[in-house]
Amino acid sequence: MYTKLALFDKFSLGVGALLIGTAGGLAIFFPPVAEVNAPQASIEKIKLDLISFAPVKPKAKSYLKYAIGALTIDQVNQKLTYDFNSVNGENFAIPRIFVSVIPYGLAEIRETPRRKAMFFKSVLPLVLQVNEEIQVTRKRIQSYNTVIAKGGVPKATERKWLDKMIKRYKVKNDDIAALLLKVDVVPPSLALAQAAKESGWGSSRFAREANALFGQWTFEKNAGLVPNDRSEGKQHLVKKFDSLYHSVRAYAYNLNTHRAYRSLRALRADMRSSNRLLDGQVLAGGLHAYSEQGADYIRAVRSMIRVNKLRRLDNARLDQS
Repeated sequence: MYTKLALFDKFSLGVGALLIGTAGGLAIFFPPVAEVNAPQASIEKIKLDLISFAPVKPKAKSYLKYAIGALTIDQVNQKLTYDFNSVNGENFAIPRIFVSVIPYGLAEIRETPRRKAMFFKSVLPLVLQVNEEIQVTRKRIQSYNTVIAKGGVPKATERKWLDKMIKRYKVKNDDIAALLLKVDVVPPSLALAQAAKESGWGSSRFAREANALFGQWTFEKNAGLVPNDRSEGKQHLVKKFDSLYHSVRAYAYNLNTHRAYRSLRALRADMRSSNRLLDGQVLAGGLHAYSEQGADYIRAVRSMIRVNKLRRLDNARLDQS
């Protein structure tokens, strides 16, 4: 299943020069060491299967220090030792260990519950990391909006950053309220259900060869893989990514900016205004344009959330220690 909509990811990640390989290692992060105008995560592109971010804080960058070793599915499992089925809301802190490529051997796990748990354990931290970054940006926008609402004027550097966000999120007329509609998190239940469905639980060719968890399209030459079932005359590719993290980040950006998902963003804003926890099962109703299956796709995603009891993850958080 591939999205009908092309994504042109405009994020600049400040990454290094080397490419991420398919065999990798364990990377260890130290706490943020520098302040910058725009909060973001910086990943040096070196061979790795596991990457770890320091907690995201306002105006903070995280820096990858080193990577060692090659990891099989069993070795990854040794790092992700917690019981996925025990995760329930904020009281369970998810370890800051992030799989950058599909763990080798995941598709060979015969026991369906174990394979599902390993897939979710691999993708959940990535979703939470991306949401954490979005939340930092959102809070910063809100703080500047408060200043403006009180008649104040942001500093030149703050205004420059705000203009950058307005451009990045494709907002017209400097409308900060419209910007806040777009700069918001994606419930983990929704992201995990779509990742599982679009990637065949991480077994698809696109997930394994292109780190593509969500079947996003591109029309840029050499930027993706040709679908085996692409109709004659079609030009689209399934976009490839440097890591699973980049795939998750692009997916969130797609839902937050593309006009096709305005209804999803409206549902999310309504939940915000009534102080409700963002519910992935409800927001799935805004995915009519994600697949040619339309309403059937929405039902399938909601079923995935329900059967796998993913709503309990919508309040999950990363370890802050």
